Amino acid sequence: MAVDVICPDCGGVIGTPLRAGTYVCHCNTATQVQTTQAAPPPPKEKVCCQCGKDLRGHRRFKDSLGYWCIDCHRQDKNLVAPQGAPCDGCGRIVEEEKLNEYGQLKICSRCLAERRQSQKRIKPVVIGKEHRYLEYARLIWLSGILLILVGIILLRRFNILPDLF
Repeated sequence: MAVDVICPDCGGVIGTPLRAGTYVCHCNTATQVQTTQAAPPPPKEKVCCQCGKDLRGHRRFKDSLGYWCIDCHRQDKNLVAPQGAPCDGCGRIVEEEKLNEYGQLKICSRCLAERRQSQKRIKPVVIGKEHRYLEYARLIWLSGILLILVGIILLRRFNILPDLF
């Protein structure tokens, strides 16, 4: 005695029906037909995201928005480029109204702060009698240090000063 196997999805008989008037299951054959008949996906189109120009076989750029043609890329680069004048100190592009005059130069605020800071560090130039006085003062200090060192060496030589090390 043959037992009919019933499909849980459609309720039809799986395989060849033995009795007349029974419904035949076509679930497995339908999925097989769909999978075998599925066409490969079409190749991804490479068009410019700005102007819509076809870029297959042409030089192109890609970012998070998509593909860009060279012309649109250059236009976008010019729009995004900073507008203004270069700083005479560092060469950065700065807005015209943010440039400061420093002598005959037009410099940015960063360069201006650096130049003011460097002016504070420079010692004033000493000329004439003051210069000779400072030379003599240095000479006296150095000769004093030399005398102290010679004294320590002599005291150690004649065992007057105990060994510290």
